[in-house]
Amino acid sequence: SNVQCVAFSSERDLIVVGLQDSTIQVWNTTAGQHIRTLRGHTDYVRTVAFSPDGKQIVSGSKDKTVCIWDVQSEKLVHPPLQGHTHGVLSVAFSPDSNWVVSGSADGMICLWDTTMGTLAPCTTFHGHSNMVISVAFSGDGQYIVSGSWDGTIIHVWDISNGECLQEPLEGHTGDVTALAFSPDGKRIASGARDHTILLWDVETGQTVCAPLEGHTNCVTCVAFLPNGASLVSGDMDGFVRIWDSATGQTICGPWRRHDQWVHSVAFSPNGRCVASGGMDRTVRVWDAVTGKPIRESFRGHTSLVNTVAFSPDGQCIISCSWDGTIRFWDASTG
Repeated sequence: SNVQCVAFSSERDLIVVGLQDSTIQVWNTTAGQHIRTLRGHTDYVRTVAFSPDGKQIVSGSKDKTVCIWDVQSEKLVHPPLQGHTHGVLSVAFSPDSNWVVSGSADGMICLWDTTMGTLAPCTTFHGHSNMVISVAFSGDGQYIVSGSWDGTIIHVWDISNGECLQEPLEGHTGDVTALAFSPDGKRIASGARDHTILLWDVETGQTVCAPLEGHTNCVTCVAFLPNGASLVSGDMDGFVRIWDSATGQTICGPWRRHDQWVHSVAFSPNGRCVASGGMDRTVRVWDAVTGKPIRESFRGHTSLVNTVAFSPDGQCIISCSWDGTIRFWDASTG
């Protein structure tokens, strides 16, 4: 059945896959073997995530429910969690695994207690006027950031009371299409259809510098350097840029690394190179200082490359594609 979503466990030994046939599959990455199939949803599984300790999986479905699974027993920890009125599009565990946040096509964000299997005291966060397509916890677990198809608004929420940390982050003049937390959780980068990137201070809700301008089409992906000093972005025209995250100035680029839309970008752990995946079905790796290709593009996918990521040791690049496959590449040889 069609693959809707994938996620790694924290130890990188397992992959969880959500499918259109309403099932969830768990795979061992070392042997490439299918371990188990989880059944409990009644419609597309649109989003999945492992808990930080790797003991549980959370899933969201078009059937409007959130499910939390025990990885070892293959059973639901609680009955399906009900609260949304439309399909669930995004889920995430808090860093301590005590909470799950879910975003839905109903425009609501729900916070769930993973121990009790109930909505948290602050219950639901209301503020978006369209479907919530992205949610993430800050590194300290105190805040949630959410992005929506309501055009220009990003919300940062305090999980202790369900209130917006400040006024909604408004500054873009087009739909917000990319979001990333800085590694220290103090800043948010947002890319949009207005061709710009904005950097936000999480506590004040204010932009920290002028809009990052230079892209000539929709900004499709953003990612921080592991130390937070730089930011890499890609756009629909195939261009990639690297920015100083303190000043907003372009450090390198623009480089046209793909013939078409850039879907995903990622810094290597040491920050010396960048990997990108695009609609041209390739994965490309290039020097983050000079912009020169480090080696020939990695070819093998037969459809667009939707996601790329480095392993923590930088020796492997993982790519996911609309051709239904996940590929592991040797970063040094391709």
